[in-house]
Amino acid sequence: MTVEEILADAFWESLKRSWARIQAVAKEMGAVYVESVLEVMPDIAVALGHFHTINVVFDS
Repeated sequence: MTVEEILADAFWESLKRSWARIQAVAKEMGAVYVESVLEVMPDIAVALGHFHTINVVFDS
């Protein structure tokens, strides 16, 4: 297990213990980040930042 995976697991466990009621997640466009979020919260709404979205459109 990598350091990143250990830290991610610790983060998700602390979030579960907090009983937070998360309705949406704003994120960067990194695939690893969204995969992690959707693994733990499969029904969450995911919003991409406008800066990243515009960059993808104009860089294509």
